[in-house]
Amino acid sequence: HFQPQLCTDTGQISGFEALARWHHPDRGLLPPADFLPAMEEAGLIERLGEGMLFHALTALVRWDKAQLHVPTVGVNFSATELRNPLLIDKLKWELDRFDLAPQRLSVEILESVAAETANDMVVQNIAGLSALGCGVDLDDLGTGHASITNIRRFAVRRLKIDRSFVRRIDSDREQQRMVMAILAMAEKFDLDTVAEGVETPAEH
Repeated sequence: HFQPQLCTDTGQISGFEALARWHHPDRGLLPPADFLPAMEEAGLIERLGEGMLFHALTALVRWDKAQLHVPTVGVNFSATELRNPLLIDKLKWELDRFDLAPQRLSVEILESVAAETANDMVVQNIAGLSALGCGVDLDDLGTGHASITNIRRFAVRRLKIDRSFVRRIDSDREQQRMVMAILAMAEKFDLDTVAEGVETPAEH
């Protein structure tokens, strides 16, 4: 599934985020929380990531051929994928195969994963993704333990404001203060932001 990301200034689509969903024959459409633990236990997280990347890049090529203006597509990279020493080479190969510039791909990394500074491979891969030209988005901001140092260290391009802070923002003063603080920090560091899960005109 692809979730649109809209520019609040123009209303235009600024990109899409690729989302994993499972069409279960009996239970219908399942969100990741219902099937990711089983995939992790089965050792299939990297396989899922490969499939998500393939479909995301395929969609970009199709949108380009249809002359639809979609600047970027975002794909989540798990901690397991980021620990793979071959990740950067695999990603270069995929981008070359689809003839897409690295700048068209936004790599979404959970704040909790970016905080894994003890794992040298994770650190090297996040830095390598940024050096390659991919946009690095720090996902679920405010729910993990990433430091400002890591935001600068990994050349993060965009901060994703977690849905938990967007919900009820039109009426909850605490939510408003939290989001204002994130936006102020982003502005100081010249970073873009995207708010997750905006569902109502009031939240917008």
